[in-house]
Amino acid sequence: MATFCGCEVLARSLLGLVVGGLLLLPFVRVGGFGAGDALVLAGIGAWLGWPVVLWAAWWGALVGAALALIAK
Repeated sequence: MATFCGCEVLARSLLGLVVGGLLLLPFVRVGGFGAGDALVLAGIGAWLGWPVVLWAAWWGALVGAALALIAK
């Protein structure tokens, strides 16, 4: 298992935070999502890293599309 110094962990956490926050920003600007959704995704990115943010966004979009088709 790799060990990281504090600076590397901080950089990975900040990268996850930025990716998570900016991923939903266009949708927040047009009113498709609330700012809280972007903040939760940014928190997930800061905690678990940017790859998890991309997977969470992908699966969230897929489930949301399926629910939209069912509700229609």
